[in-house]
Amino acid sequence: AWWIANLKLVNKLKNDRSDIIESISRGLSSKSLNYYRTIEVFFTTLGSIDMKKPVDTIKRLNSILKESTLRSIFILMPFRQQLSHTISNSKVNPSKESLTRDLVFIREIDENVVKLESLMKPLKIRFIGTNNQKYTFLLKKETNDARKEPRTMDFMDYINHLLQTSQQTKDLGLRLINYAIMGLGPNMNLIEWVENSNIISNIVFEEEGTVKISKYLIDNKT
Repeated sequence: AWWIANLKLVNKLKNDRSDIIESISRGLSSKSLNYYRTIEVFFTTLGSIDMKKPVDTIKRLNSILKESTLRSIFILMPFRQQLSHTISNSKVNPSKESLTRDLVFIREIDENVVKLESLMKPLKIRFIGTNNQKYTFLLKKETNDARKEPRTMDFMDYINHLLQTSQQTKDLGLRLINYAIMGLGPNMNLIEWVENSNIISNIVFEEEGTVKISKYLIDNKT
């Protein structure tokens, strides 16, 4: 949101309330509001997608993306490395030239959606970036509060920070591999797809000699 972009400036201004108010007013310019309204509409629409018939929603999203491009409004591709890299360098309404220099933005969404056969039937979708590469995400509807998963990633970030503060663990190169999770509502998450990975249940069932463990997991629903 606009206040994140002004956070550093507000910290510098300390108790000078008039300058803070002026800074906030600049962040609330009509151009900036259009920028954030477009982002809000895009992700709100994505969060309300019909999991059984997702193509209609994706067509609406692509129309939003096409219209926003014509107005020089670009939506950042939400994968972990890029989000972590750009937080401290974000601008309220960056120019087209600075946007296209080294960042990847969403150009369109592939209409070929894959519905996975796991318990919650999540959707595997692909965003096409401004660099013409495809980025895979999981659109998952949760039965409980979906906000817990992003908080888990925050906890993993903190663990990685602790691992970097110790010279011993830093020398060993120890770190947790995390990924981006964007909350789209109380029960919907957009999750960055991690390539060459597997889920725990598949590992348990695929390993030899784990029949008893698999039966235990099924019987206890863990």
